[in-house]
Amino acid sequence: MYRNLERCLKEKGISHRDYAAFLGISEQEAGDRIRGEEEFTLQEIRRTGRELFPEHTLSFLFNMSGLSGQ
Repeated sequence: MYRNLERCLKEKGISHRDYAAFLGISEQEAGDRIRGEEEFTLQEIRRTGRELFPEHTLSFLFNMSGLSGQ
């Protein structure tokens, strides 16, 4: 699970539905990606960082080992 991404989405009030619409995928697919059950595309990763969370590094947002420092 991408815990940092999940936390950041919650902090900005972005639901899985909103995030799915942003990525152009279904809500189920977005949830699967956040849980680590399906892979994000490089384009999705870059766009998430650039447009939603420019204050964080991609390695922070997409760290699967849990919460980490920035």
